[in-house]
Amino acid sequence: MGIHKKNLDLTAKNSNGIASYSLYWVLSLLDYYQYSGKKAELIKFIPNVQAKLSLAAAMFSKPNIGFYGWDDRLGGGFEDADCHEAREAYRMLFIETCRRFAHAMKTIHRSRLQKKYNQMALKYIARIESQPDWISHVGIFAASDAINGGVPDIAQSRYLYRHVFSNPVARISFSPFNEYFIIRAMGKLNWTDQALQTVLEDWGGQIRYGGTTFFECYWPSWNAVISKNGPIPSCQAGPTSLCHPWSSGCTTWLTQYVAGVRPTGPGFATVDIAPHMGRLLTSVSATAPTPHGAIYASFNVISGRANVNIPAGVVARIAIPKAHRVVTSISVNGKLAWCGRFCSVKGIAAASNGRRRIYFVGVRPGRYTFTISYAGHPRKYIPRALVYPVKVVGQDVSTSGNWGGVFGKHGYVLFDYDGVGKSKEHLPSYVQSVTCKFEYNTQWPAHEDDPRALAPNPYNKGQRVAGTVHSGSTSWAGTMVINIKLKHPRNFQLAIYAVDFDRKARREAVEVHDLPSLILAAPVQVISHFQNGKYLVFDCHGSVRLRVDGIRGPNGIVSGLFFDRPGEWSAVPK
Repeated sequence: MGIHKKNLDLTAKNSNGIASYSLYWVLSLLDYYQYSGKKAELIKFIPNVQAKLSLAAAMFSKPNIGFYGWDDRLGGGFEDADCHEAREAYRMLFIETCRRFAHAMKTIHRSRLQKKYNQMALKYIARIESQPDWISHVGIFAASDAINGGVPDIAQSRYLYRHVFSNPVARISFSPFNEYFIIRAMGKLNWTDQALQTVLEDWGGQIRYGGTTFFECYWPSWNAVISKNGPIPSCQAGPTSLCHPWSSGCTTWLTQYVAGVRPTGPGFATVDIAPHMGRLLTSVSATAPTPHGAIYASFNVISGRANVNIPAGVVARIAIPKAHRVVTSISVNGKLAWCGRFCSVKGIAAASNGRRRIYFVGVRPGRYTFTISYAGHPRKYIPRALVYPVKVVGQDVSTSGNWGGVFGKHGYVLFDYDGVGKSKEHLPSYVQSVTCKFEYNTQWPAHEDDPRALAPNPYNKGQRVAGTVHSGSTSWAGTMVINIKLKHPRNFQLAIYAVDFDRKARREAVEVHDLPSLILAAPVQVISHFQNGKYLVFDCHGSVRLRVDGIRGPNGIVSGLFFDRPGEWSAVPK
């Protein structure tokens, strides 16, 4: 706990100019107090917390975010930090912070402050609810922060699940830090199976990749195109950190929610031990350090056995999961403790029957072995596959710069062809615009006869130019964005041409996002060994955003876009 206290002291007045960091600092303080029980530390920082919450309240109507997360839906880091979703998420985070601070004030008998911040939370919930359709204007991040803050009612939560959380792809964030708040929200509403699936896709995917620490940014689809422990794409901040402590929130969630060991009183004076295994897990165990010593808990719903060790100074409530079956009896240390009602046993005050669990309350320190008899068969949960709406058709390695007759029958964009920053465009009638953001412009020295340079027209005739847009300099091989906005939804084929013209051993990743939702719409693709040029081909269904990320070499590059009817080109010869 000492290092946590030191970090709280160091960061108490330093938010790096990022609004949410001040609120995360408050939540960290409250976590520290809840785990350590150090009342003096909490009291010392009360004025600091009040100042932070006053500032957040003052800018509730129009928060100046600065940064909320790397995911495109949150503005892509610093690219568009004050986007609607980031602002809505910040407002919900503020409400949760007020509520948790009020609860902490209750534990130290500061009733005036408890009342003030409970009322503040209710005041701003009322402001949100004054917009009757607010739930139709939030994405996965704002919805998660709203649930964590207790904003939506039961009907609204069901709506959010159907329209926001039900898509397994939409539940995954490019930022594992932000992902933690998503799985917290799912756990809060008992969407355990879906949350565990997301954990297996995100953090499990990082482990399968070969990670021994968690990453600043990650897409599960990387694993299909990047070798184990291979170089990964840069993110909006440049090279991606592979050891990012803020991305490890899942470990806390696994202990608190899945294993279910959670302090309910400061310093673990009281604790809940209530596992949530859903239908994907049949057993779980955890050792949780506390100021009183370690708590150990293990549950196996197949063998019907649970073991719990409670150190001196701790009183527990232990919840035996029904595991979607009927519990007929429970013995504790060899003596009958439950047979549809509580049977008195040493060390336990009482028991009650809940919807999903049998609760043993007032459990005193000691070692307990529970033997559970189940009747019936558990229901199975089959995880939904990650299904992407945009189809990856393949990569063309033979056409090179002679695109005429192969690609571009509907239209094309040749980047930087008519001069640096001046592209040659012939857009299809259904495309409203093609715009680049955060790009740099280049024309390589003239090679008018080089077949790798794109031809100037569909006839593959005339002097060629080797132009490109790219994602940055050698020192910062970051990302760039290309938005392709249609006039109306329709199916079309999109081919992206990239050529490592100056032979710098480039390797790059291409993300395709839906517009306007900015949900990842296709598995991330990697282009490598493209000194002779390659086309990456997708079948799309509407407006899309391309994000091109550098992996190796100076930068990520794109020389042209080509539009055709779906199925115009296939990786399988016709």
